[in-house]
Amino acid sequence: MNELASPTTLEAETAGGLDLSRIRSIDGIDVHGKRVLIRVDFNVPIEGGVVADPTRITRVLPTIAKLAREGAKVIVLSHLGRPKGTISADTSLRPVARKMQELMPGTTVRFIGDCMGEEVRRGLSAPLKARLRDLIALYIDNMREDQARVRMQDVEAHLDETRFAWNGGTTDADPFYYRIHSPVILIEFDHQRPVGTTSINTPGKPTKQHIHVIVRTPNGNDYGKDLLRQHLATHPH
Repeated sequence: MNELASPTTLEAETAGGLDLSRIRSIDGIDVHGKRVLIRVDFNVPIEGGVVADPTRITRVLPTIAKLAREGAKVIVLSHLGRPKGTISADTSLRPVARKMQELMPGTTVRFIGDCMGEEVRRGLSAPLKARLRDLIALYIDNMREDQARVRMQDVEAHLDETRFAWNGGTTDADPFYYRIHSPVILIEFDHQRPVGTTSINTPGKPTKQHIHVIVRTPNGNDYGKDLLRQHLATHPH
């Protein structure tokens, strides 16, 4: 949908006899800090590994650009031809991703050639993995130096299997929640509602002055019961 469209203008629009009056516009929708999945039709002609006619791409770019400007992480989903479950260079959208990058200077366009599997699981770029590793280190470095070193070795060995989730705004004033989950560590950071400070904070609304943090080993709960069970199974007392 064109970014300039609105419910009012759409009421009078038709395309090839198609009534567009019930299609909602993206105008006025808060997408800041959210992932937005866009299903598009990028079946474009490709000649010699290059997009020969980018018309279908350029028609969608205003919407993608608008969402990106408003702080969304935009995920574009499409297919080329009818691959019938077989991965082929002839039906790869990589040339489309290159054309999008060319048409959107200053915007990072990252291509992932599937919607499932190992490539998707390893979706974080190297710089983002480094930042995630440094964030985890802020918590682990509170341990004794030798313990922290061993713990970080475990974390780094499973970094490709580590997931990060964020909920909340992204300005300095916004409260937020995030979760880091890997096979060897679980971290939760949460801004919660005020307790005993309602005179200076809005009741019922999360505040950056009230923080809860959890750091634990997954599947062993906060007291390591599963680790204790494994120890007792191999070292009877």
